[in-house]
Amino acid sequence: MQNLIELPQREIPSSYFSEQNDLERQIQASTFTVDTANPKTQNSLTNTATGARIKFFESNSVLNEIRKHFEEGLERLAYYLLVSTFENLEHNIVIKKQGTEGFWEINKELLRDAITKYSVKVEVNSSSFEDIESRREDAIAFFNTVIQGKQA
Repeated sequence: MQNLIELPQREIPSSYFSEQNDLERQIQASTFTVDTANPKTQNSLTNTATGARIKFFESNSVLNEIRKHFEEGLERLAYYLLVSTFENLEHNIVIKKQGTEGFWEINKELLRDAITKYSVKVEVNSSSFEDIESRREDAIAFFNTVIQGKQA
């Protein structure tokens, strides 16, 4: 122990931490993400229970955009399938009734001009937040954000 020399620890300059924070902000800005580990302040828009939902959607803005494009692609595919079904069917459409041995027969003319007659809506993962309470929370969160934005 007598021959061991204690090395002095150098102080870390405070500019190191501000540089680190600046780098993290730049990464968040370029990847369109929000650091959910940052502590929430009094001025934060997401310091309420409904704010947690806002924070969830903010942190997934890129995934949200991908989801929207995927939904639009599925909607276009559904319209294409309706039109193709009408053009290629030679007979009427037969659908089996659930739980019985019967069948429904549907005239294929129902699919004529399907693009103008029917509205196809695709919602990916819609069952996750689709109960009444979740819709209410979404509406409250949106309202709180608009009010705080107006005040700012």
